[in-house]
Amino acid sequence: MHNITQFSGHQSTIRMIKIFNNDENLITVGDDGICRLFDIETQVCFNTSKFNKALCSCQVSFDNNSIFTLTNDGDLNVIDPRVRKSVASNSINHICTSMNINFSNKQ
Repeated sequence: MHNITQFSGHQSTIRMIKIFNNDENLITVGDDGICRLFDIETQVCFNTSKFNKALCSCQVSFDNNSIFTLTNDGDLNVIDPRVRKSVASNSINHICTSMNINFSNKQ
């Protein structure tokens, strides 16, 4: 088996990978508590956000302006990739198995 491409940077298990709606970037989150944003074409990590707990899930908004990460103990973090920092954090008191959020702009 041959790798088509390889993205590196995490120091432990990656729990989720999501592709942005523009098909140009992807997000990875893992047990190391790091959310990494990559340019798919160049495979370069252009943004890293570090949290104190393992991340188990992530999602990107339909407009690509917000990234949501979730920890196993229910901490929800909101990252703005345009300013490259976490802009909100809150506990939703829910054990994470997966996070499915529909970011449709349809009413």
